[in-house]
Amino acid sequence: MKAISFIKKHAMVGLAGAAIVGFSSFKFVEQYDRAGLMWYPVDSSGNISNTGTTSPTSGCSEEELPIVCEIQLESNPNGTPPATHINDTQLRGGAVPFEDAKFRNEN
Repeated sequence: MKAISFIKKHAMVGLAGAAIVGFSSFKFVEQYDRAGLMWYPVDSSGNISNTGTTSPTSGCSEEELPIVCEIQLESNPNGTPPATHINDTQLRGGAVPFEDAKFRNEN
């Protein structure tokens, strides 16, 4: 009888604790997903660099200009981009999703 009484008395506390742990795990997964995003430079031919950085360079613009300067993609486990050319990304009609892009005028 003591066990049943104890469970009844503390059931709400247990449920609240489980809810807190459950909801905080969603935040952890969200942070983990965003950790793989990298900015990759794109040359004038549309080739995407194999090396990326965690933040964009200052020479690119938010304004959608003719040339893609950098693109933010989720990197592969080895740190390389999932596409080698801008045409492979959804930005230019391909299948590889992108998070964001920066642009520049033609040189």
